[in-house]
Amino acid sequence: MQLLENADFEHGPWIEMCQYMDLSPTEGVINGGIDLSRLRMNTEQIAAGFQTSGVVEEDLLVLIQSAKYVDEEIIATFHDPLGSIDGYFHRDVVDAIGVALVKGAGLVLRNVTVFMPVERRQQYLNICAGNIVHLFPATDAFEEEVAAFHRDQGDAIEVLEDSSLAATTSADLALMTQRQVIQRSSKAPAPLPETSKGGKSKGKWAWKSFKPQSKRQKAASPAVSIASSENNESPAPVMQAQLAPRVPPSLPAKRMLPMASTPRVDVHGTQEDESGIEMSMPDDHDIDFAMPPRRVTFTQASAADLLNDALEDDDW
Repeated sequence: MQLLENADFEHGPWIEMCQYMDLSPTEGVINGGIDLSRLRMNTEQIAAGFQTSGVVEEDLLVLIQSAKYVDEEIIATFHDPLGSIDGYFHRDVVDAIGVALVKGAGLVLRNVTVFMPVERRQQYLNICAGNIVHLFPATDAFEEEVAAFHRDQGDAIEVLEDSSLAATTSADLALMTQRQVIQRSSKAPAPLPETSKGGKSKGKWAWKSFKPQSKRQKAASPAVSIASSENNESPAPVMQAQLAPRVPPSLPAKRMLPMASTPRVDVHGTQEDESGIEMSMPDDHDIDFAMPPRRVTFTQASAADLLNDALEDDDW
C-alpha cells in the first residue's frame, strides 16, 4: 500500500466525505487521520481486482484531480490516498451538474461501471447520474446547483443503474483517453487493390472461392409397398423387379420392290392378268410350257472337237 502525500486529503471535500461516511476524520491531518482499511473500496483495489469490465457495488470515495470537456462530456481523472483512475461523466450528469464538476470536487459513487478495453490493461470509470450518491463541491459557489441536483436525485438508499446510459462503445473510450482506442474486428474486409505508378497491384483481394457446386441428382425414392397391414406391423420390403437384358437395335429389313406376277394361262388358251380380266388367245399360238428334259454328255475328246470347231469358225 503506497500513500500519496497530498494536501487535498487534509481538508475540504475529502474531510466532508469522510464525515458523511461516519469515518471520524480530523482536519489538518494526513488523509484526515482515518484508517484507510475502513474504506469499502479504493482505486488500488479496482486496479488489482478488476481484470475485466465489471461493476463496483461498494461505495467509492474519490476527488476530481483534473477535468475537461470533450464532445459534451467531461473527461476526468479521479484520485484517493491510494491511487488514481481515469473516467468520464455521461451527458445526463453534465446537463444536471456539469458546472460543479471541477478540480477538487468530491464524489461518493455506488454501482459505478468499470470498463477495461481489450487493447489496454487499464480501467476506466463510467459515471451516470444514478451512480452519484452525494456530491461535495470544491467551493461555495456551486452550493445552489448541488442542492438542486440532490433534490432531483432524491433520498433513495438503493441506486439503480440505467443500463441504457451505462452502455458505452469503443468510441467513448477513445474520447476518454484521447488515444483513439479502436476495437479491431477479426473479420475486417480486405482492402481494395491499389495500383502503383508502375502498373503493379499493391494488394490482392481476399475473396473466398465461390465455385459453383454441381447439383446432386436426387436419389430415386424407394418403392412404396401397396400391401396394407391390419395388425400395425411394418410392411415387408418390396423387391425391385430385375431389368430385362438390353438388346442391341437390329437393322431394318430390306424392302423388295413388288414384281409383277406372270399371267396365268389356262388350258383353253385364255389368259388372266392381275386385274382379273381374261384375255383369249388363238389356238395356233398355243404354247406348251412343258419342255422335255435334255441330257448332254461331254467327254474329253468331244470337248476338244467342239473347241477346235469353234476356233475354226469364221464367225468367231
